[in-house]
Amino acid sequence: MLFVTSGVTFVLAGACAAAVDGVTPSPHLSWASAYLVLVCGSAQTVLGGGQALVASSPPRVRLVAWQFAAFNLGNAAVLAGTLSMVTAVLDAGSALLLVALGLFAWATKEAGLSHRSVAPVYRAALLVLAVSVPIGVLLAH
Repeated sequence: MLFVTSGVTFVLAGACAAAVDGVTPSPHLSWASAYLVLVCGSAQTVLGGGQALVASSPPRVRLVAWQFAAFNLGNAAVLAGTLSMVTAVLDAGSALLLVALGLFAWATKEAGLSHRSVAPVYRAALLVLAVSVPIGVLLAH
């Protein structure tokens, strides 16, 4: 529930940013609202909710804390680094996002054994996000 609640909160924050962007358009605000909705919100909901569906056993609280911290701190750094044009912060945030994705993959490594229909979709989501991180970094540089 932690990831789903947080994800929904970020989707709402992105929607608010988009509403503000409608009044005073800005390329940075448009990008930030899309990032909040798609990565911070929707991806977090899919990763956390999907993990709950496909994991062979509930992950330990410490692992969930590391996943949550790495994913959200990484996203905060990507947002801050991109908006302030400080590429070192963007790069550090991107690295944290990759660590978080690795933690999600590790926590569900045995998922294919018991959830043959959902596990491939979850793994595909992890792969798409992992591939999009370096692409986003290249575009931001």
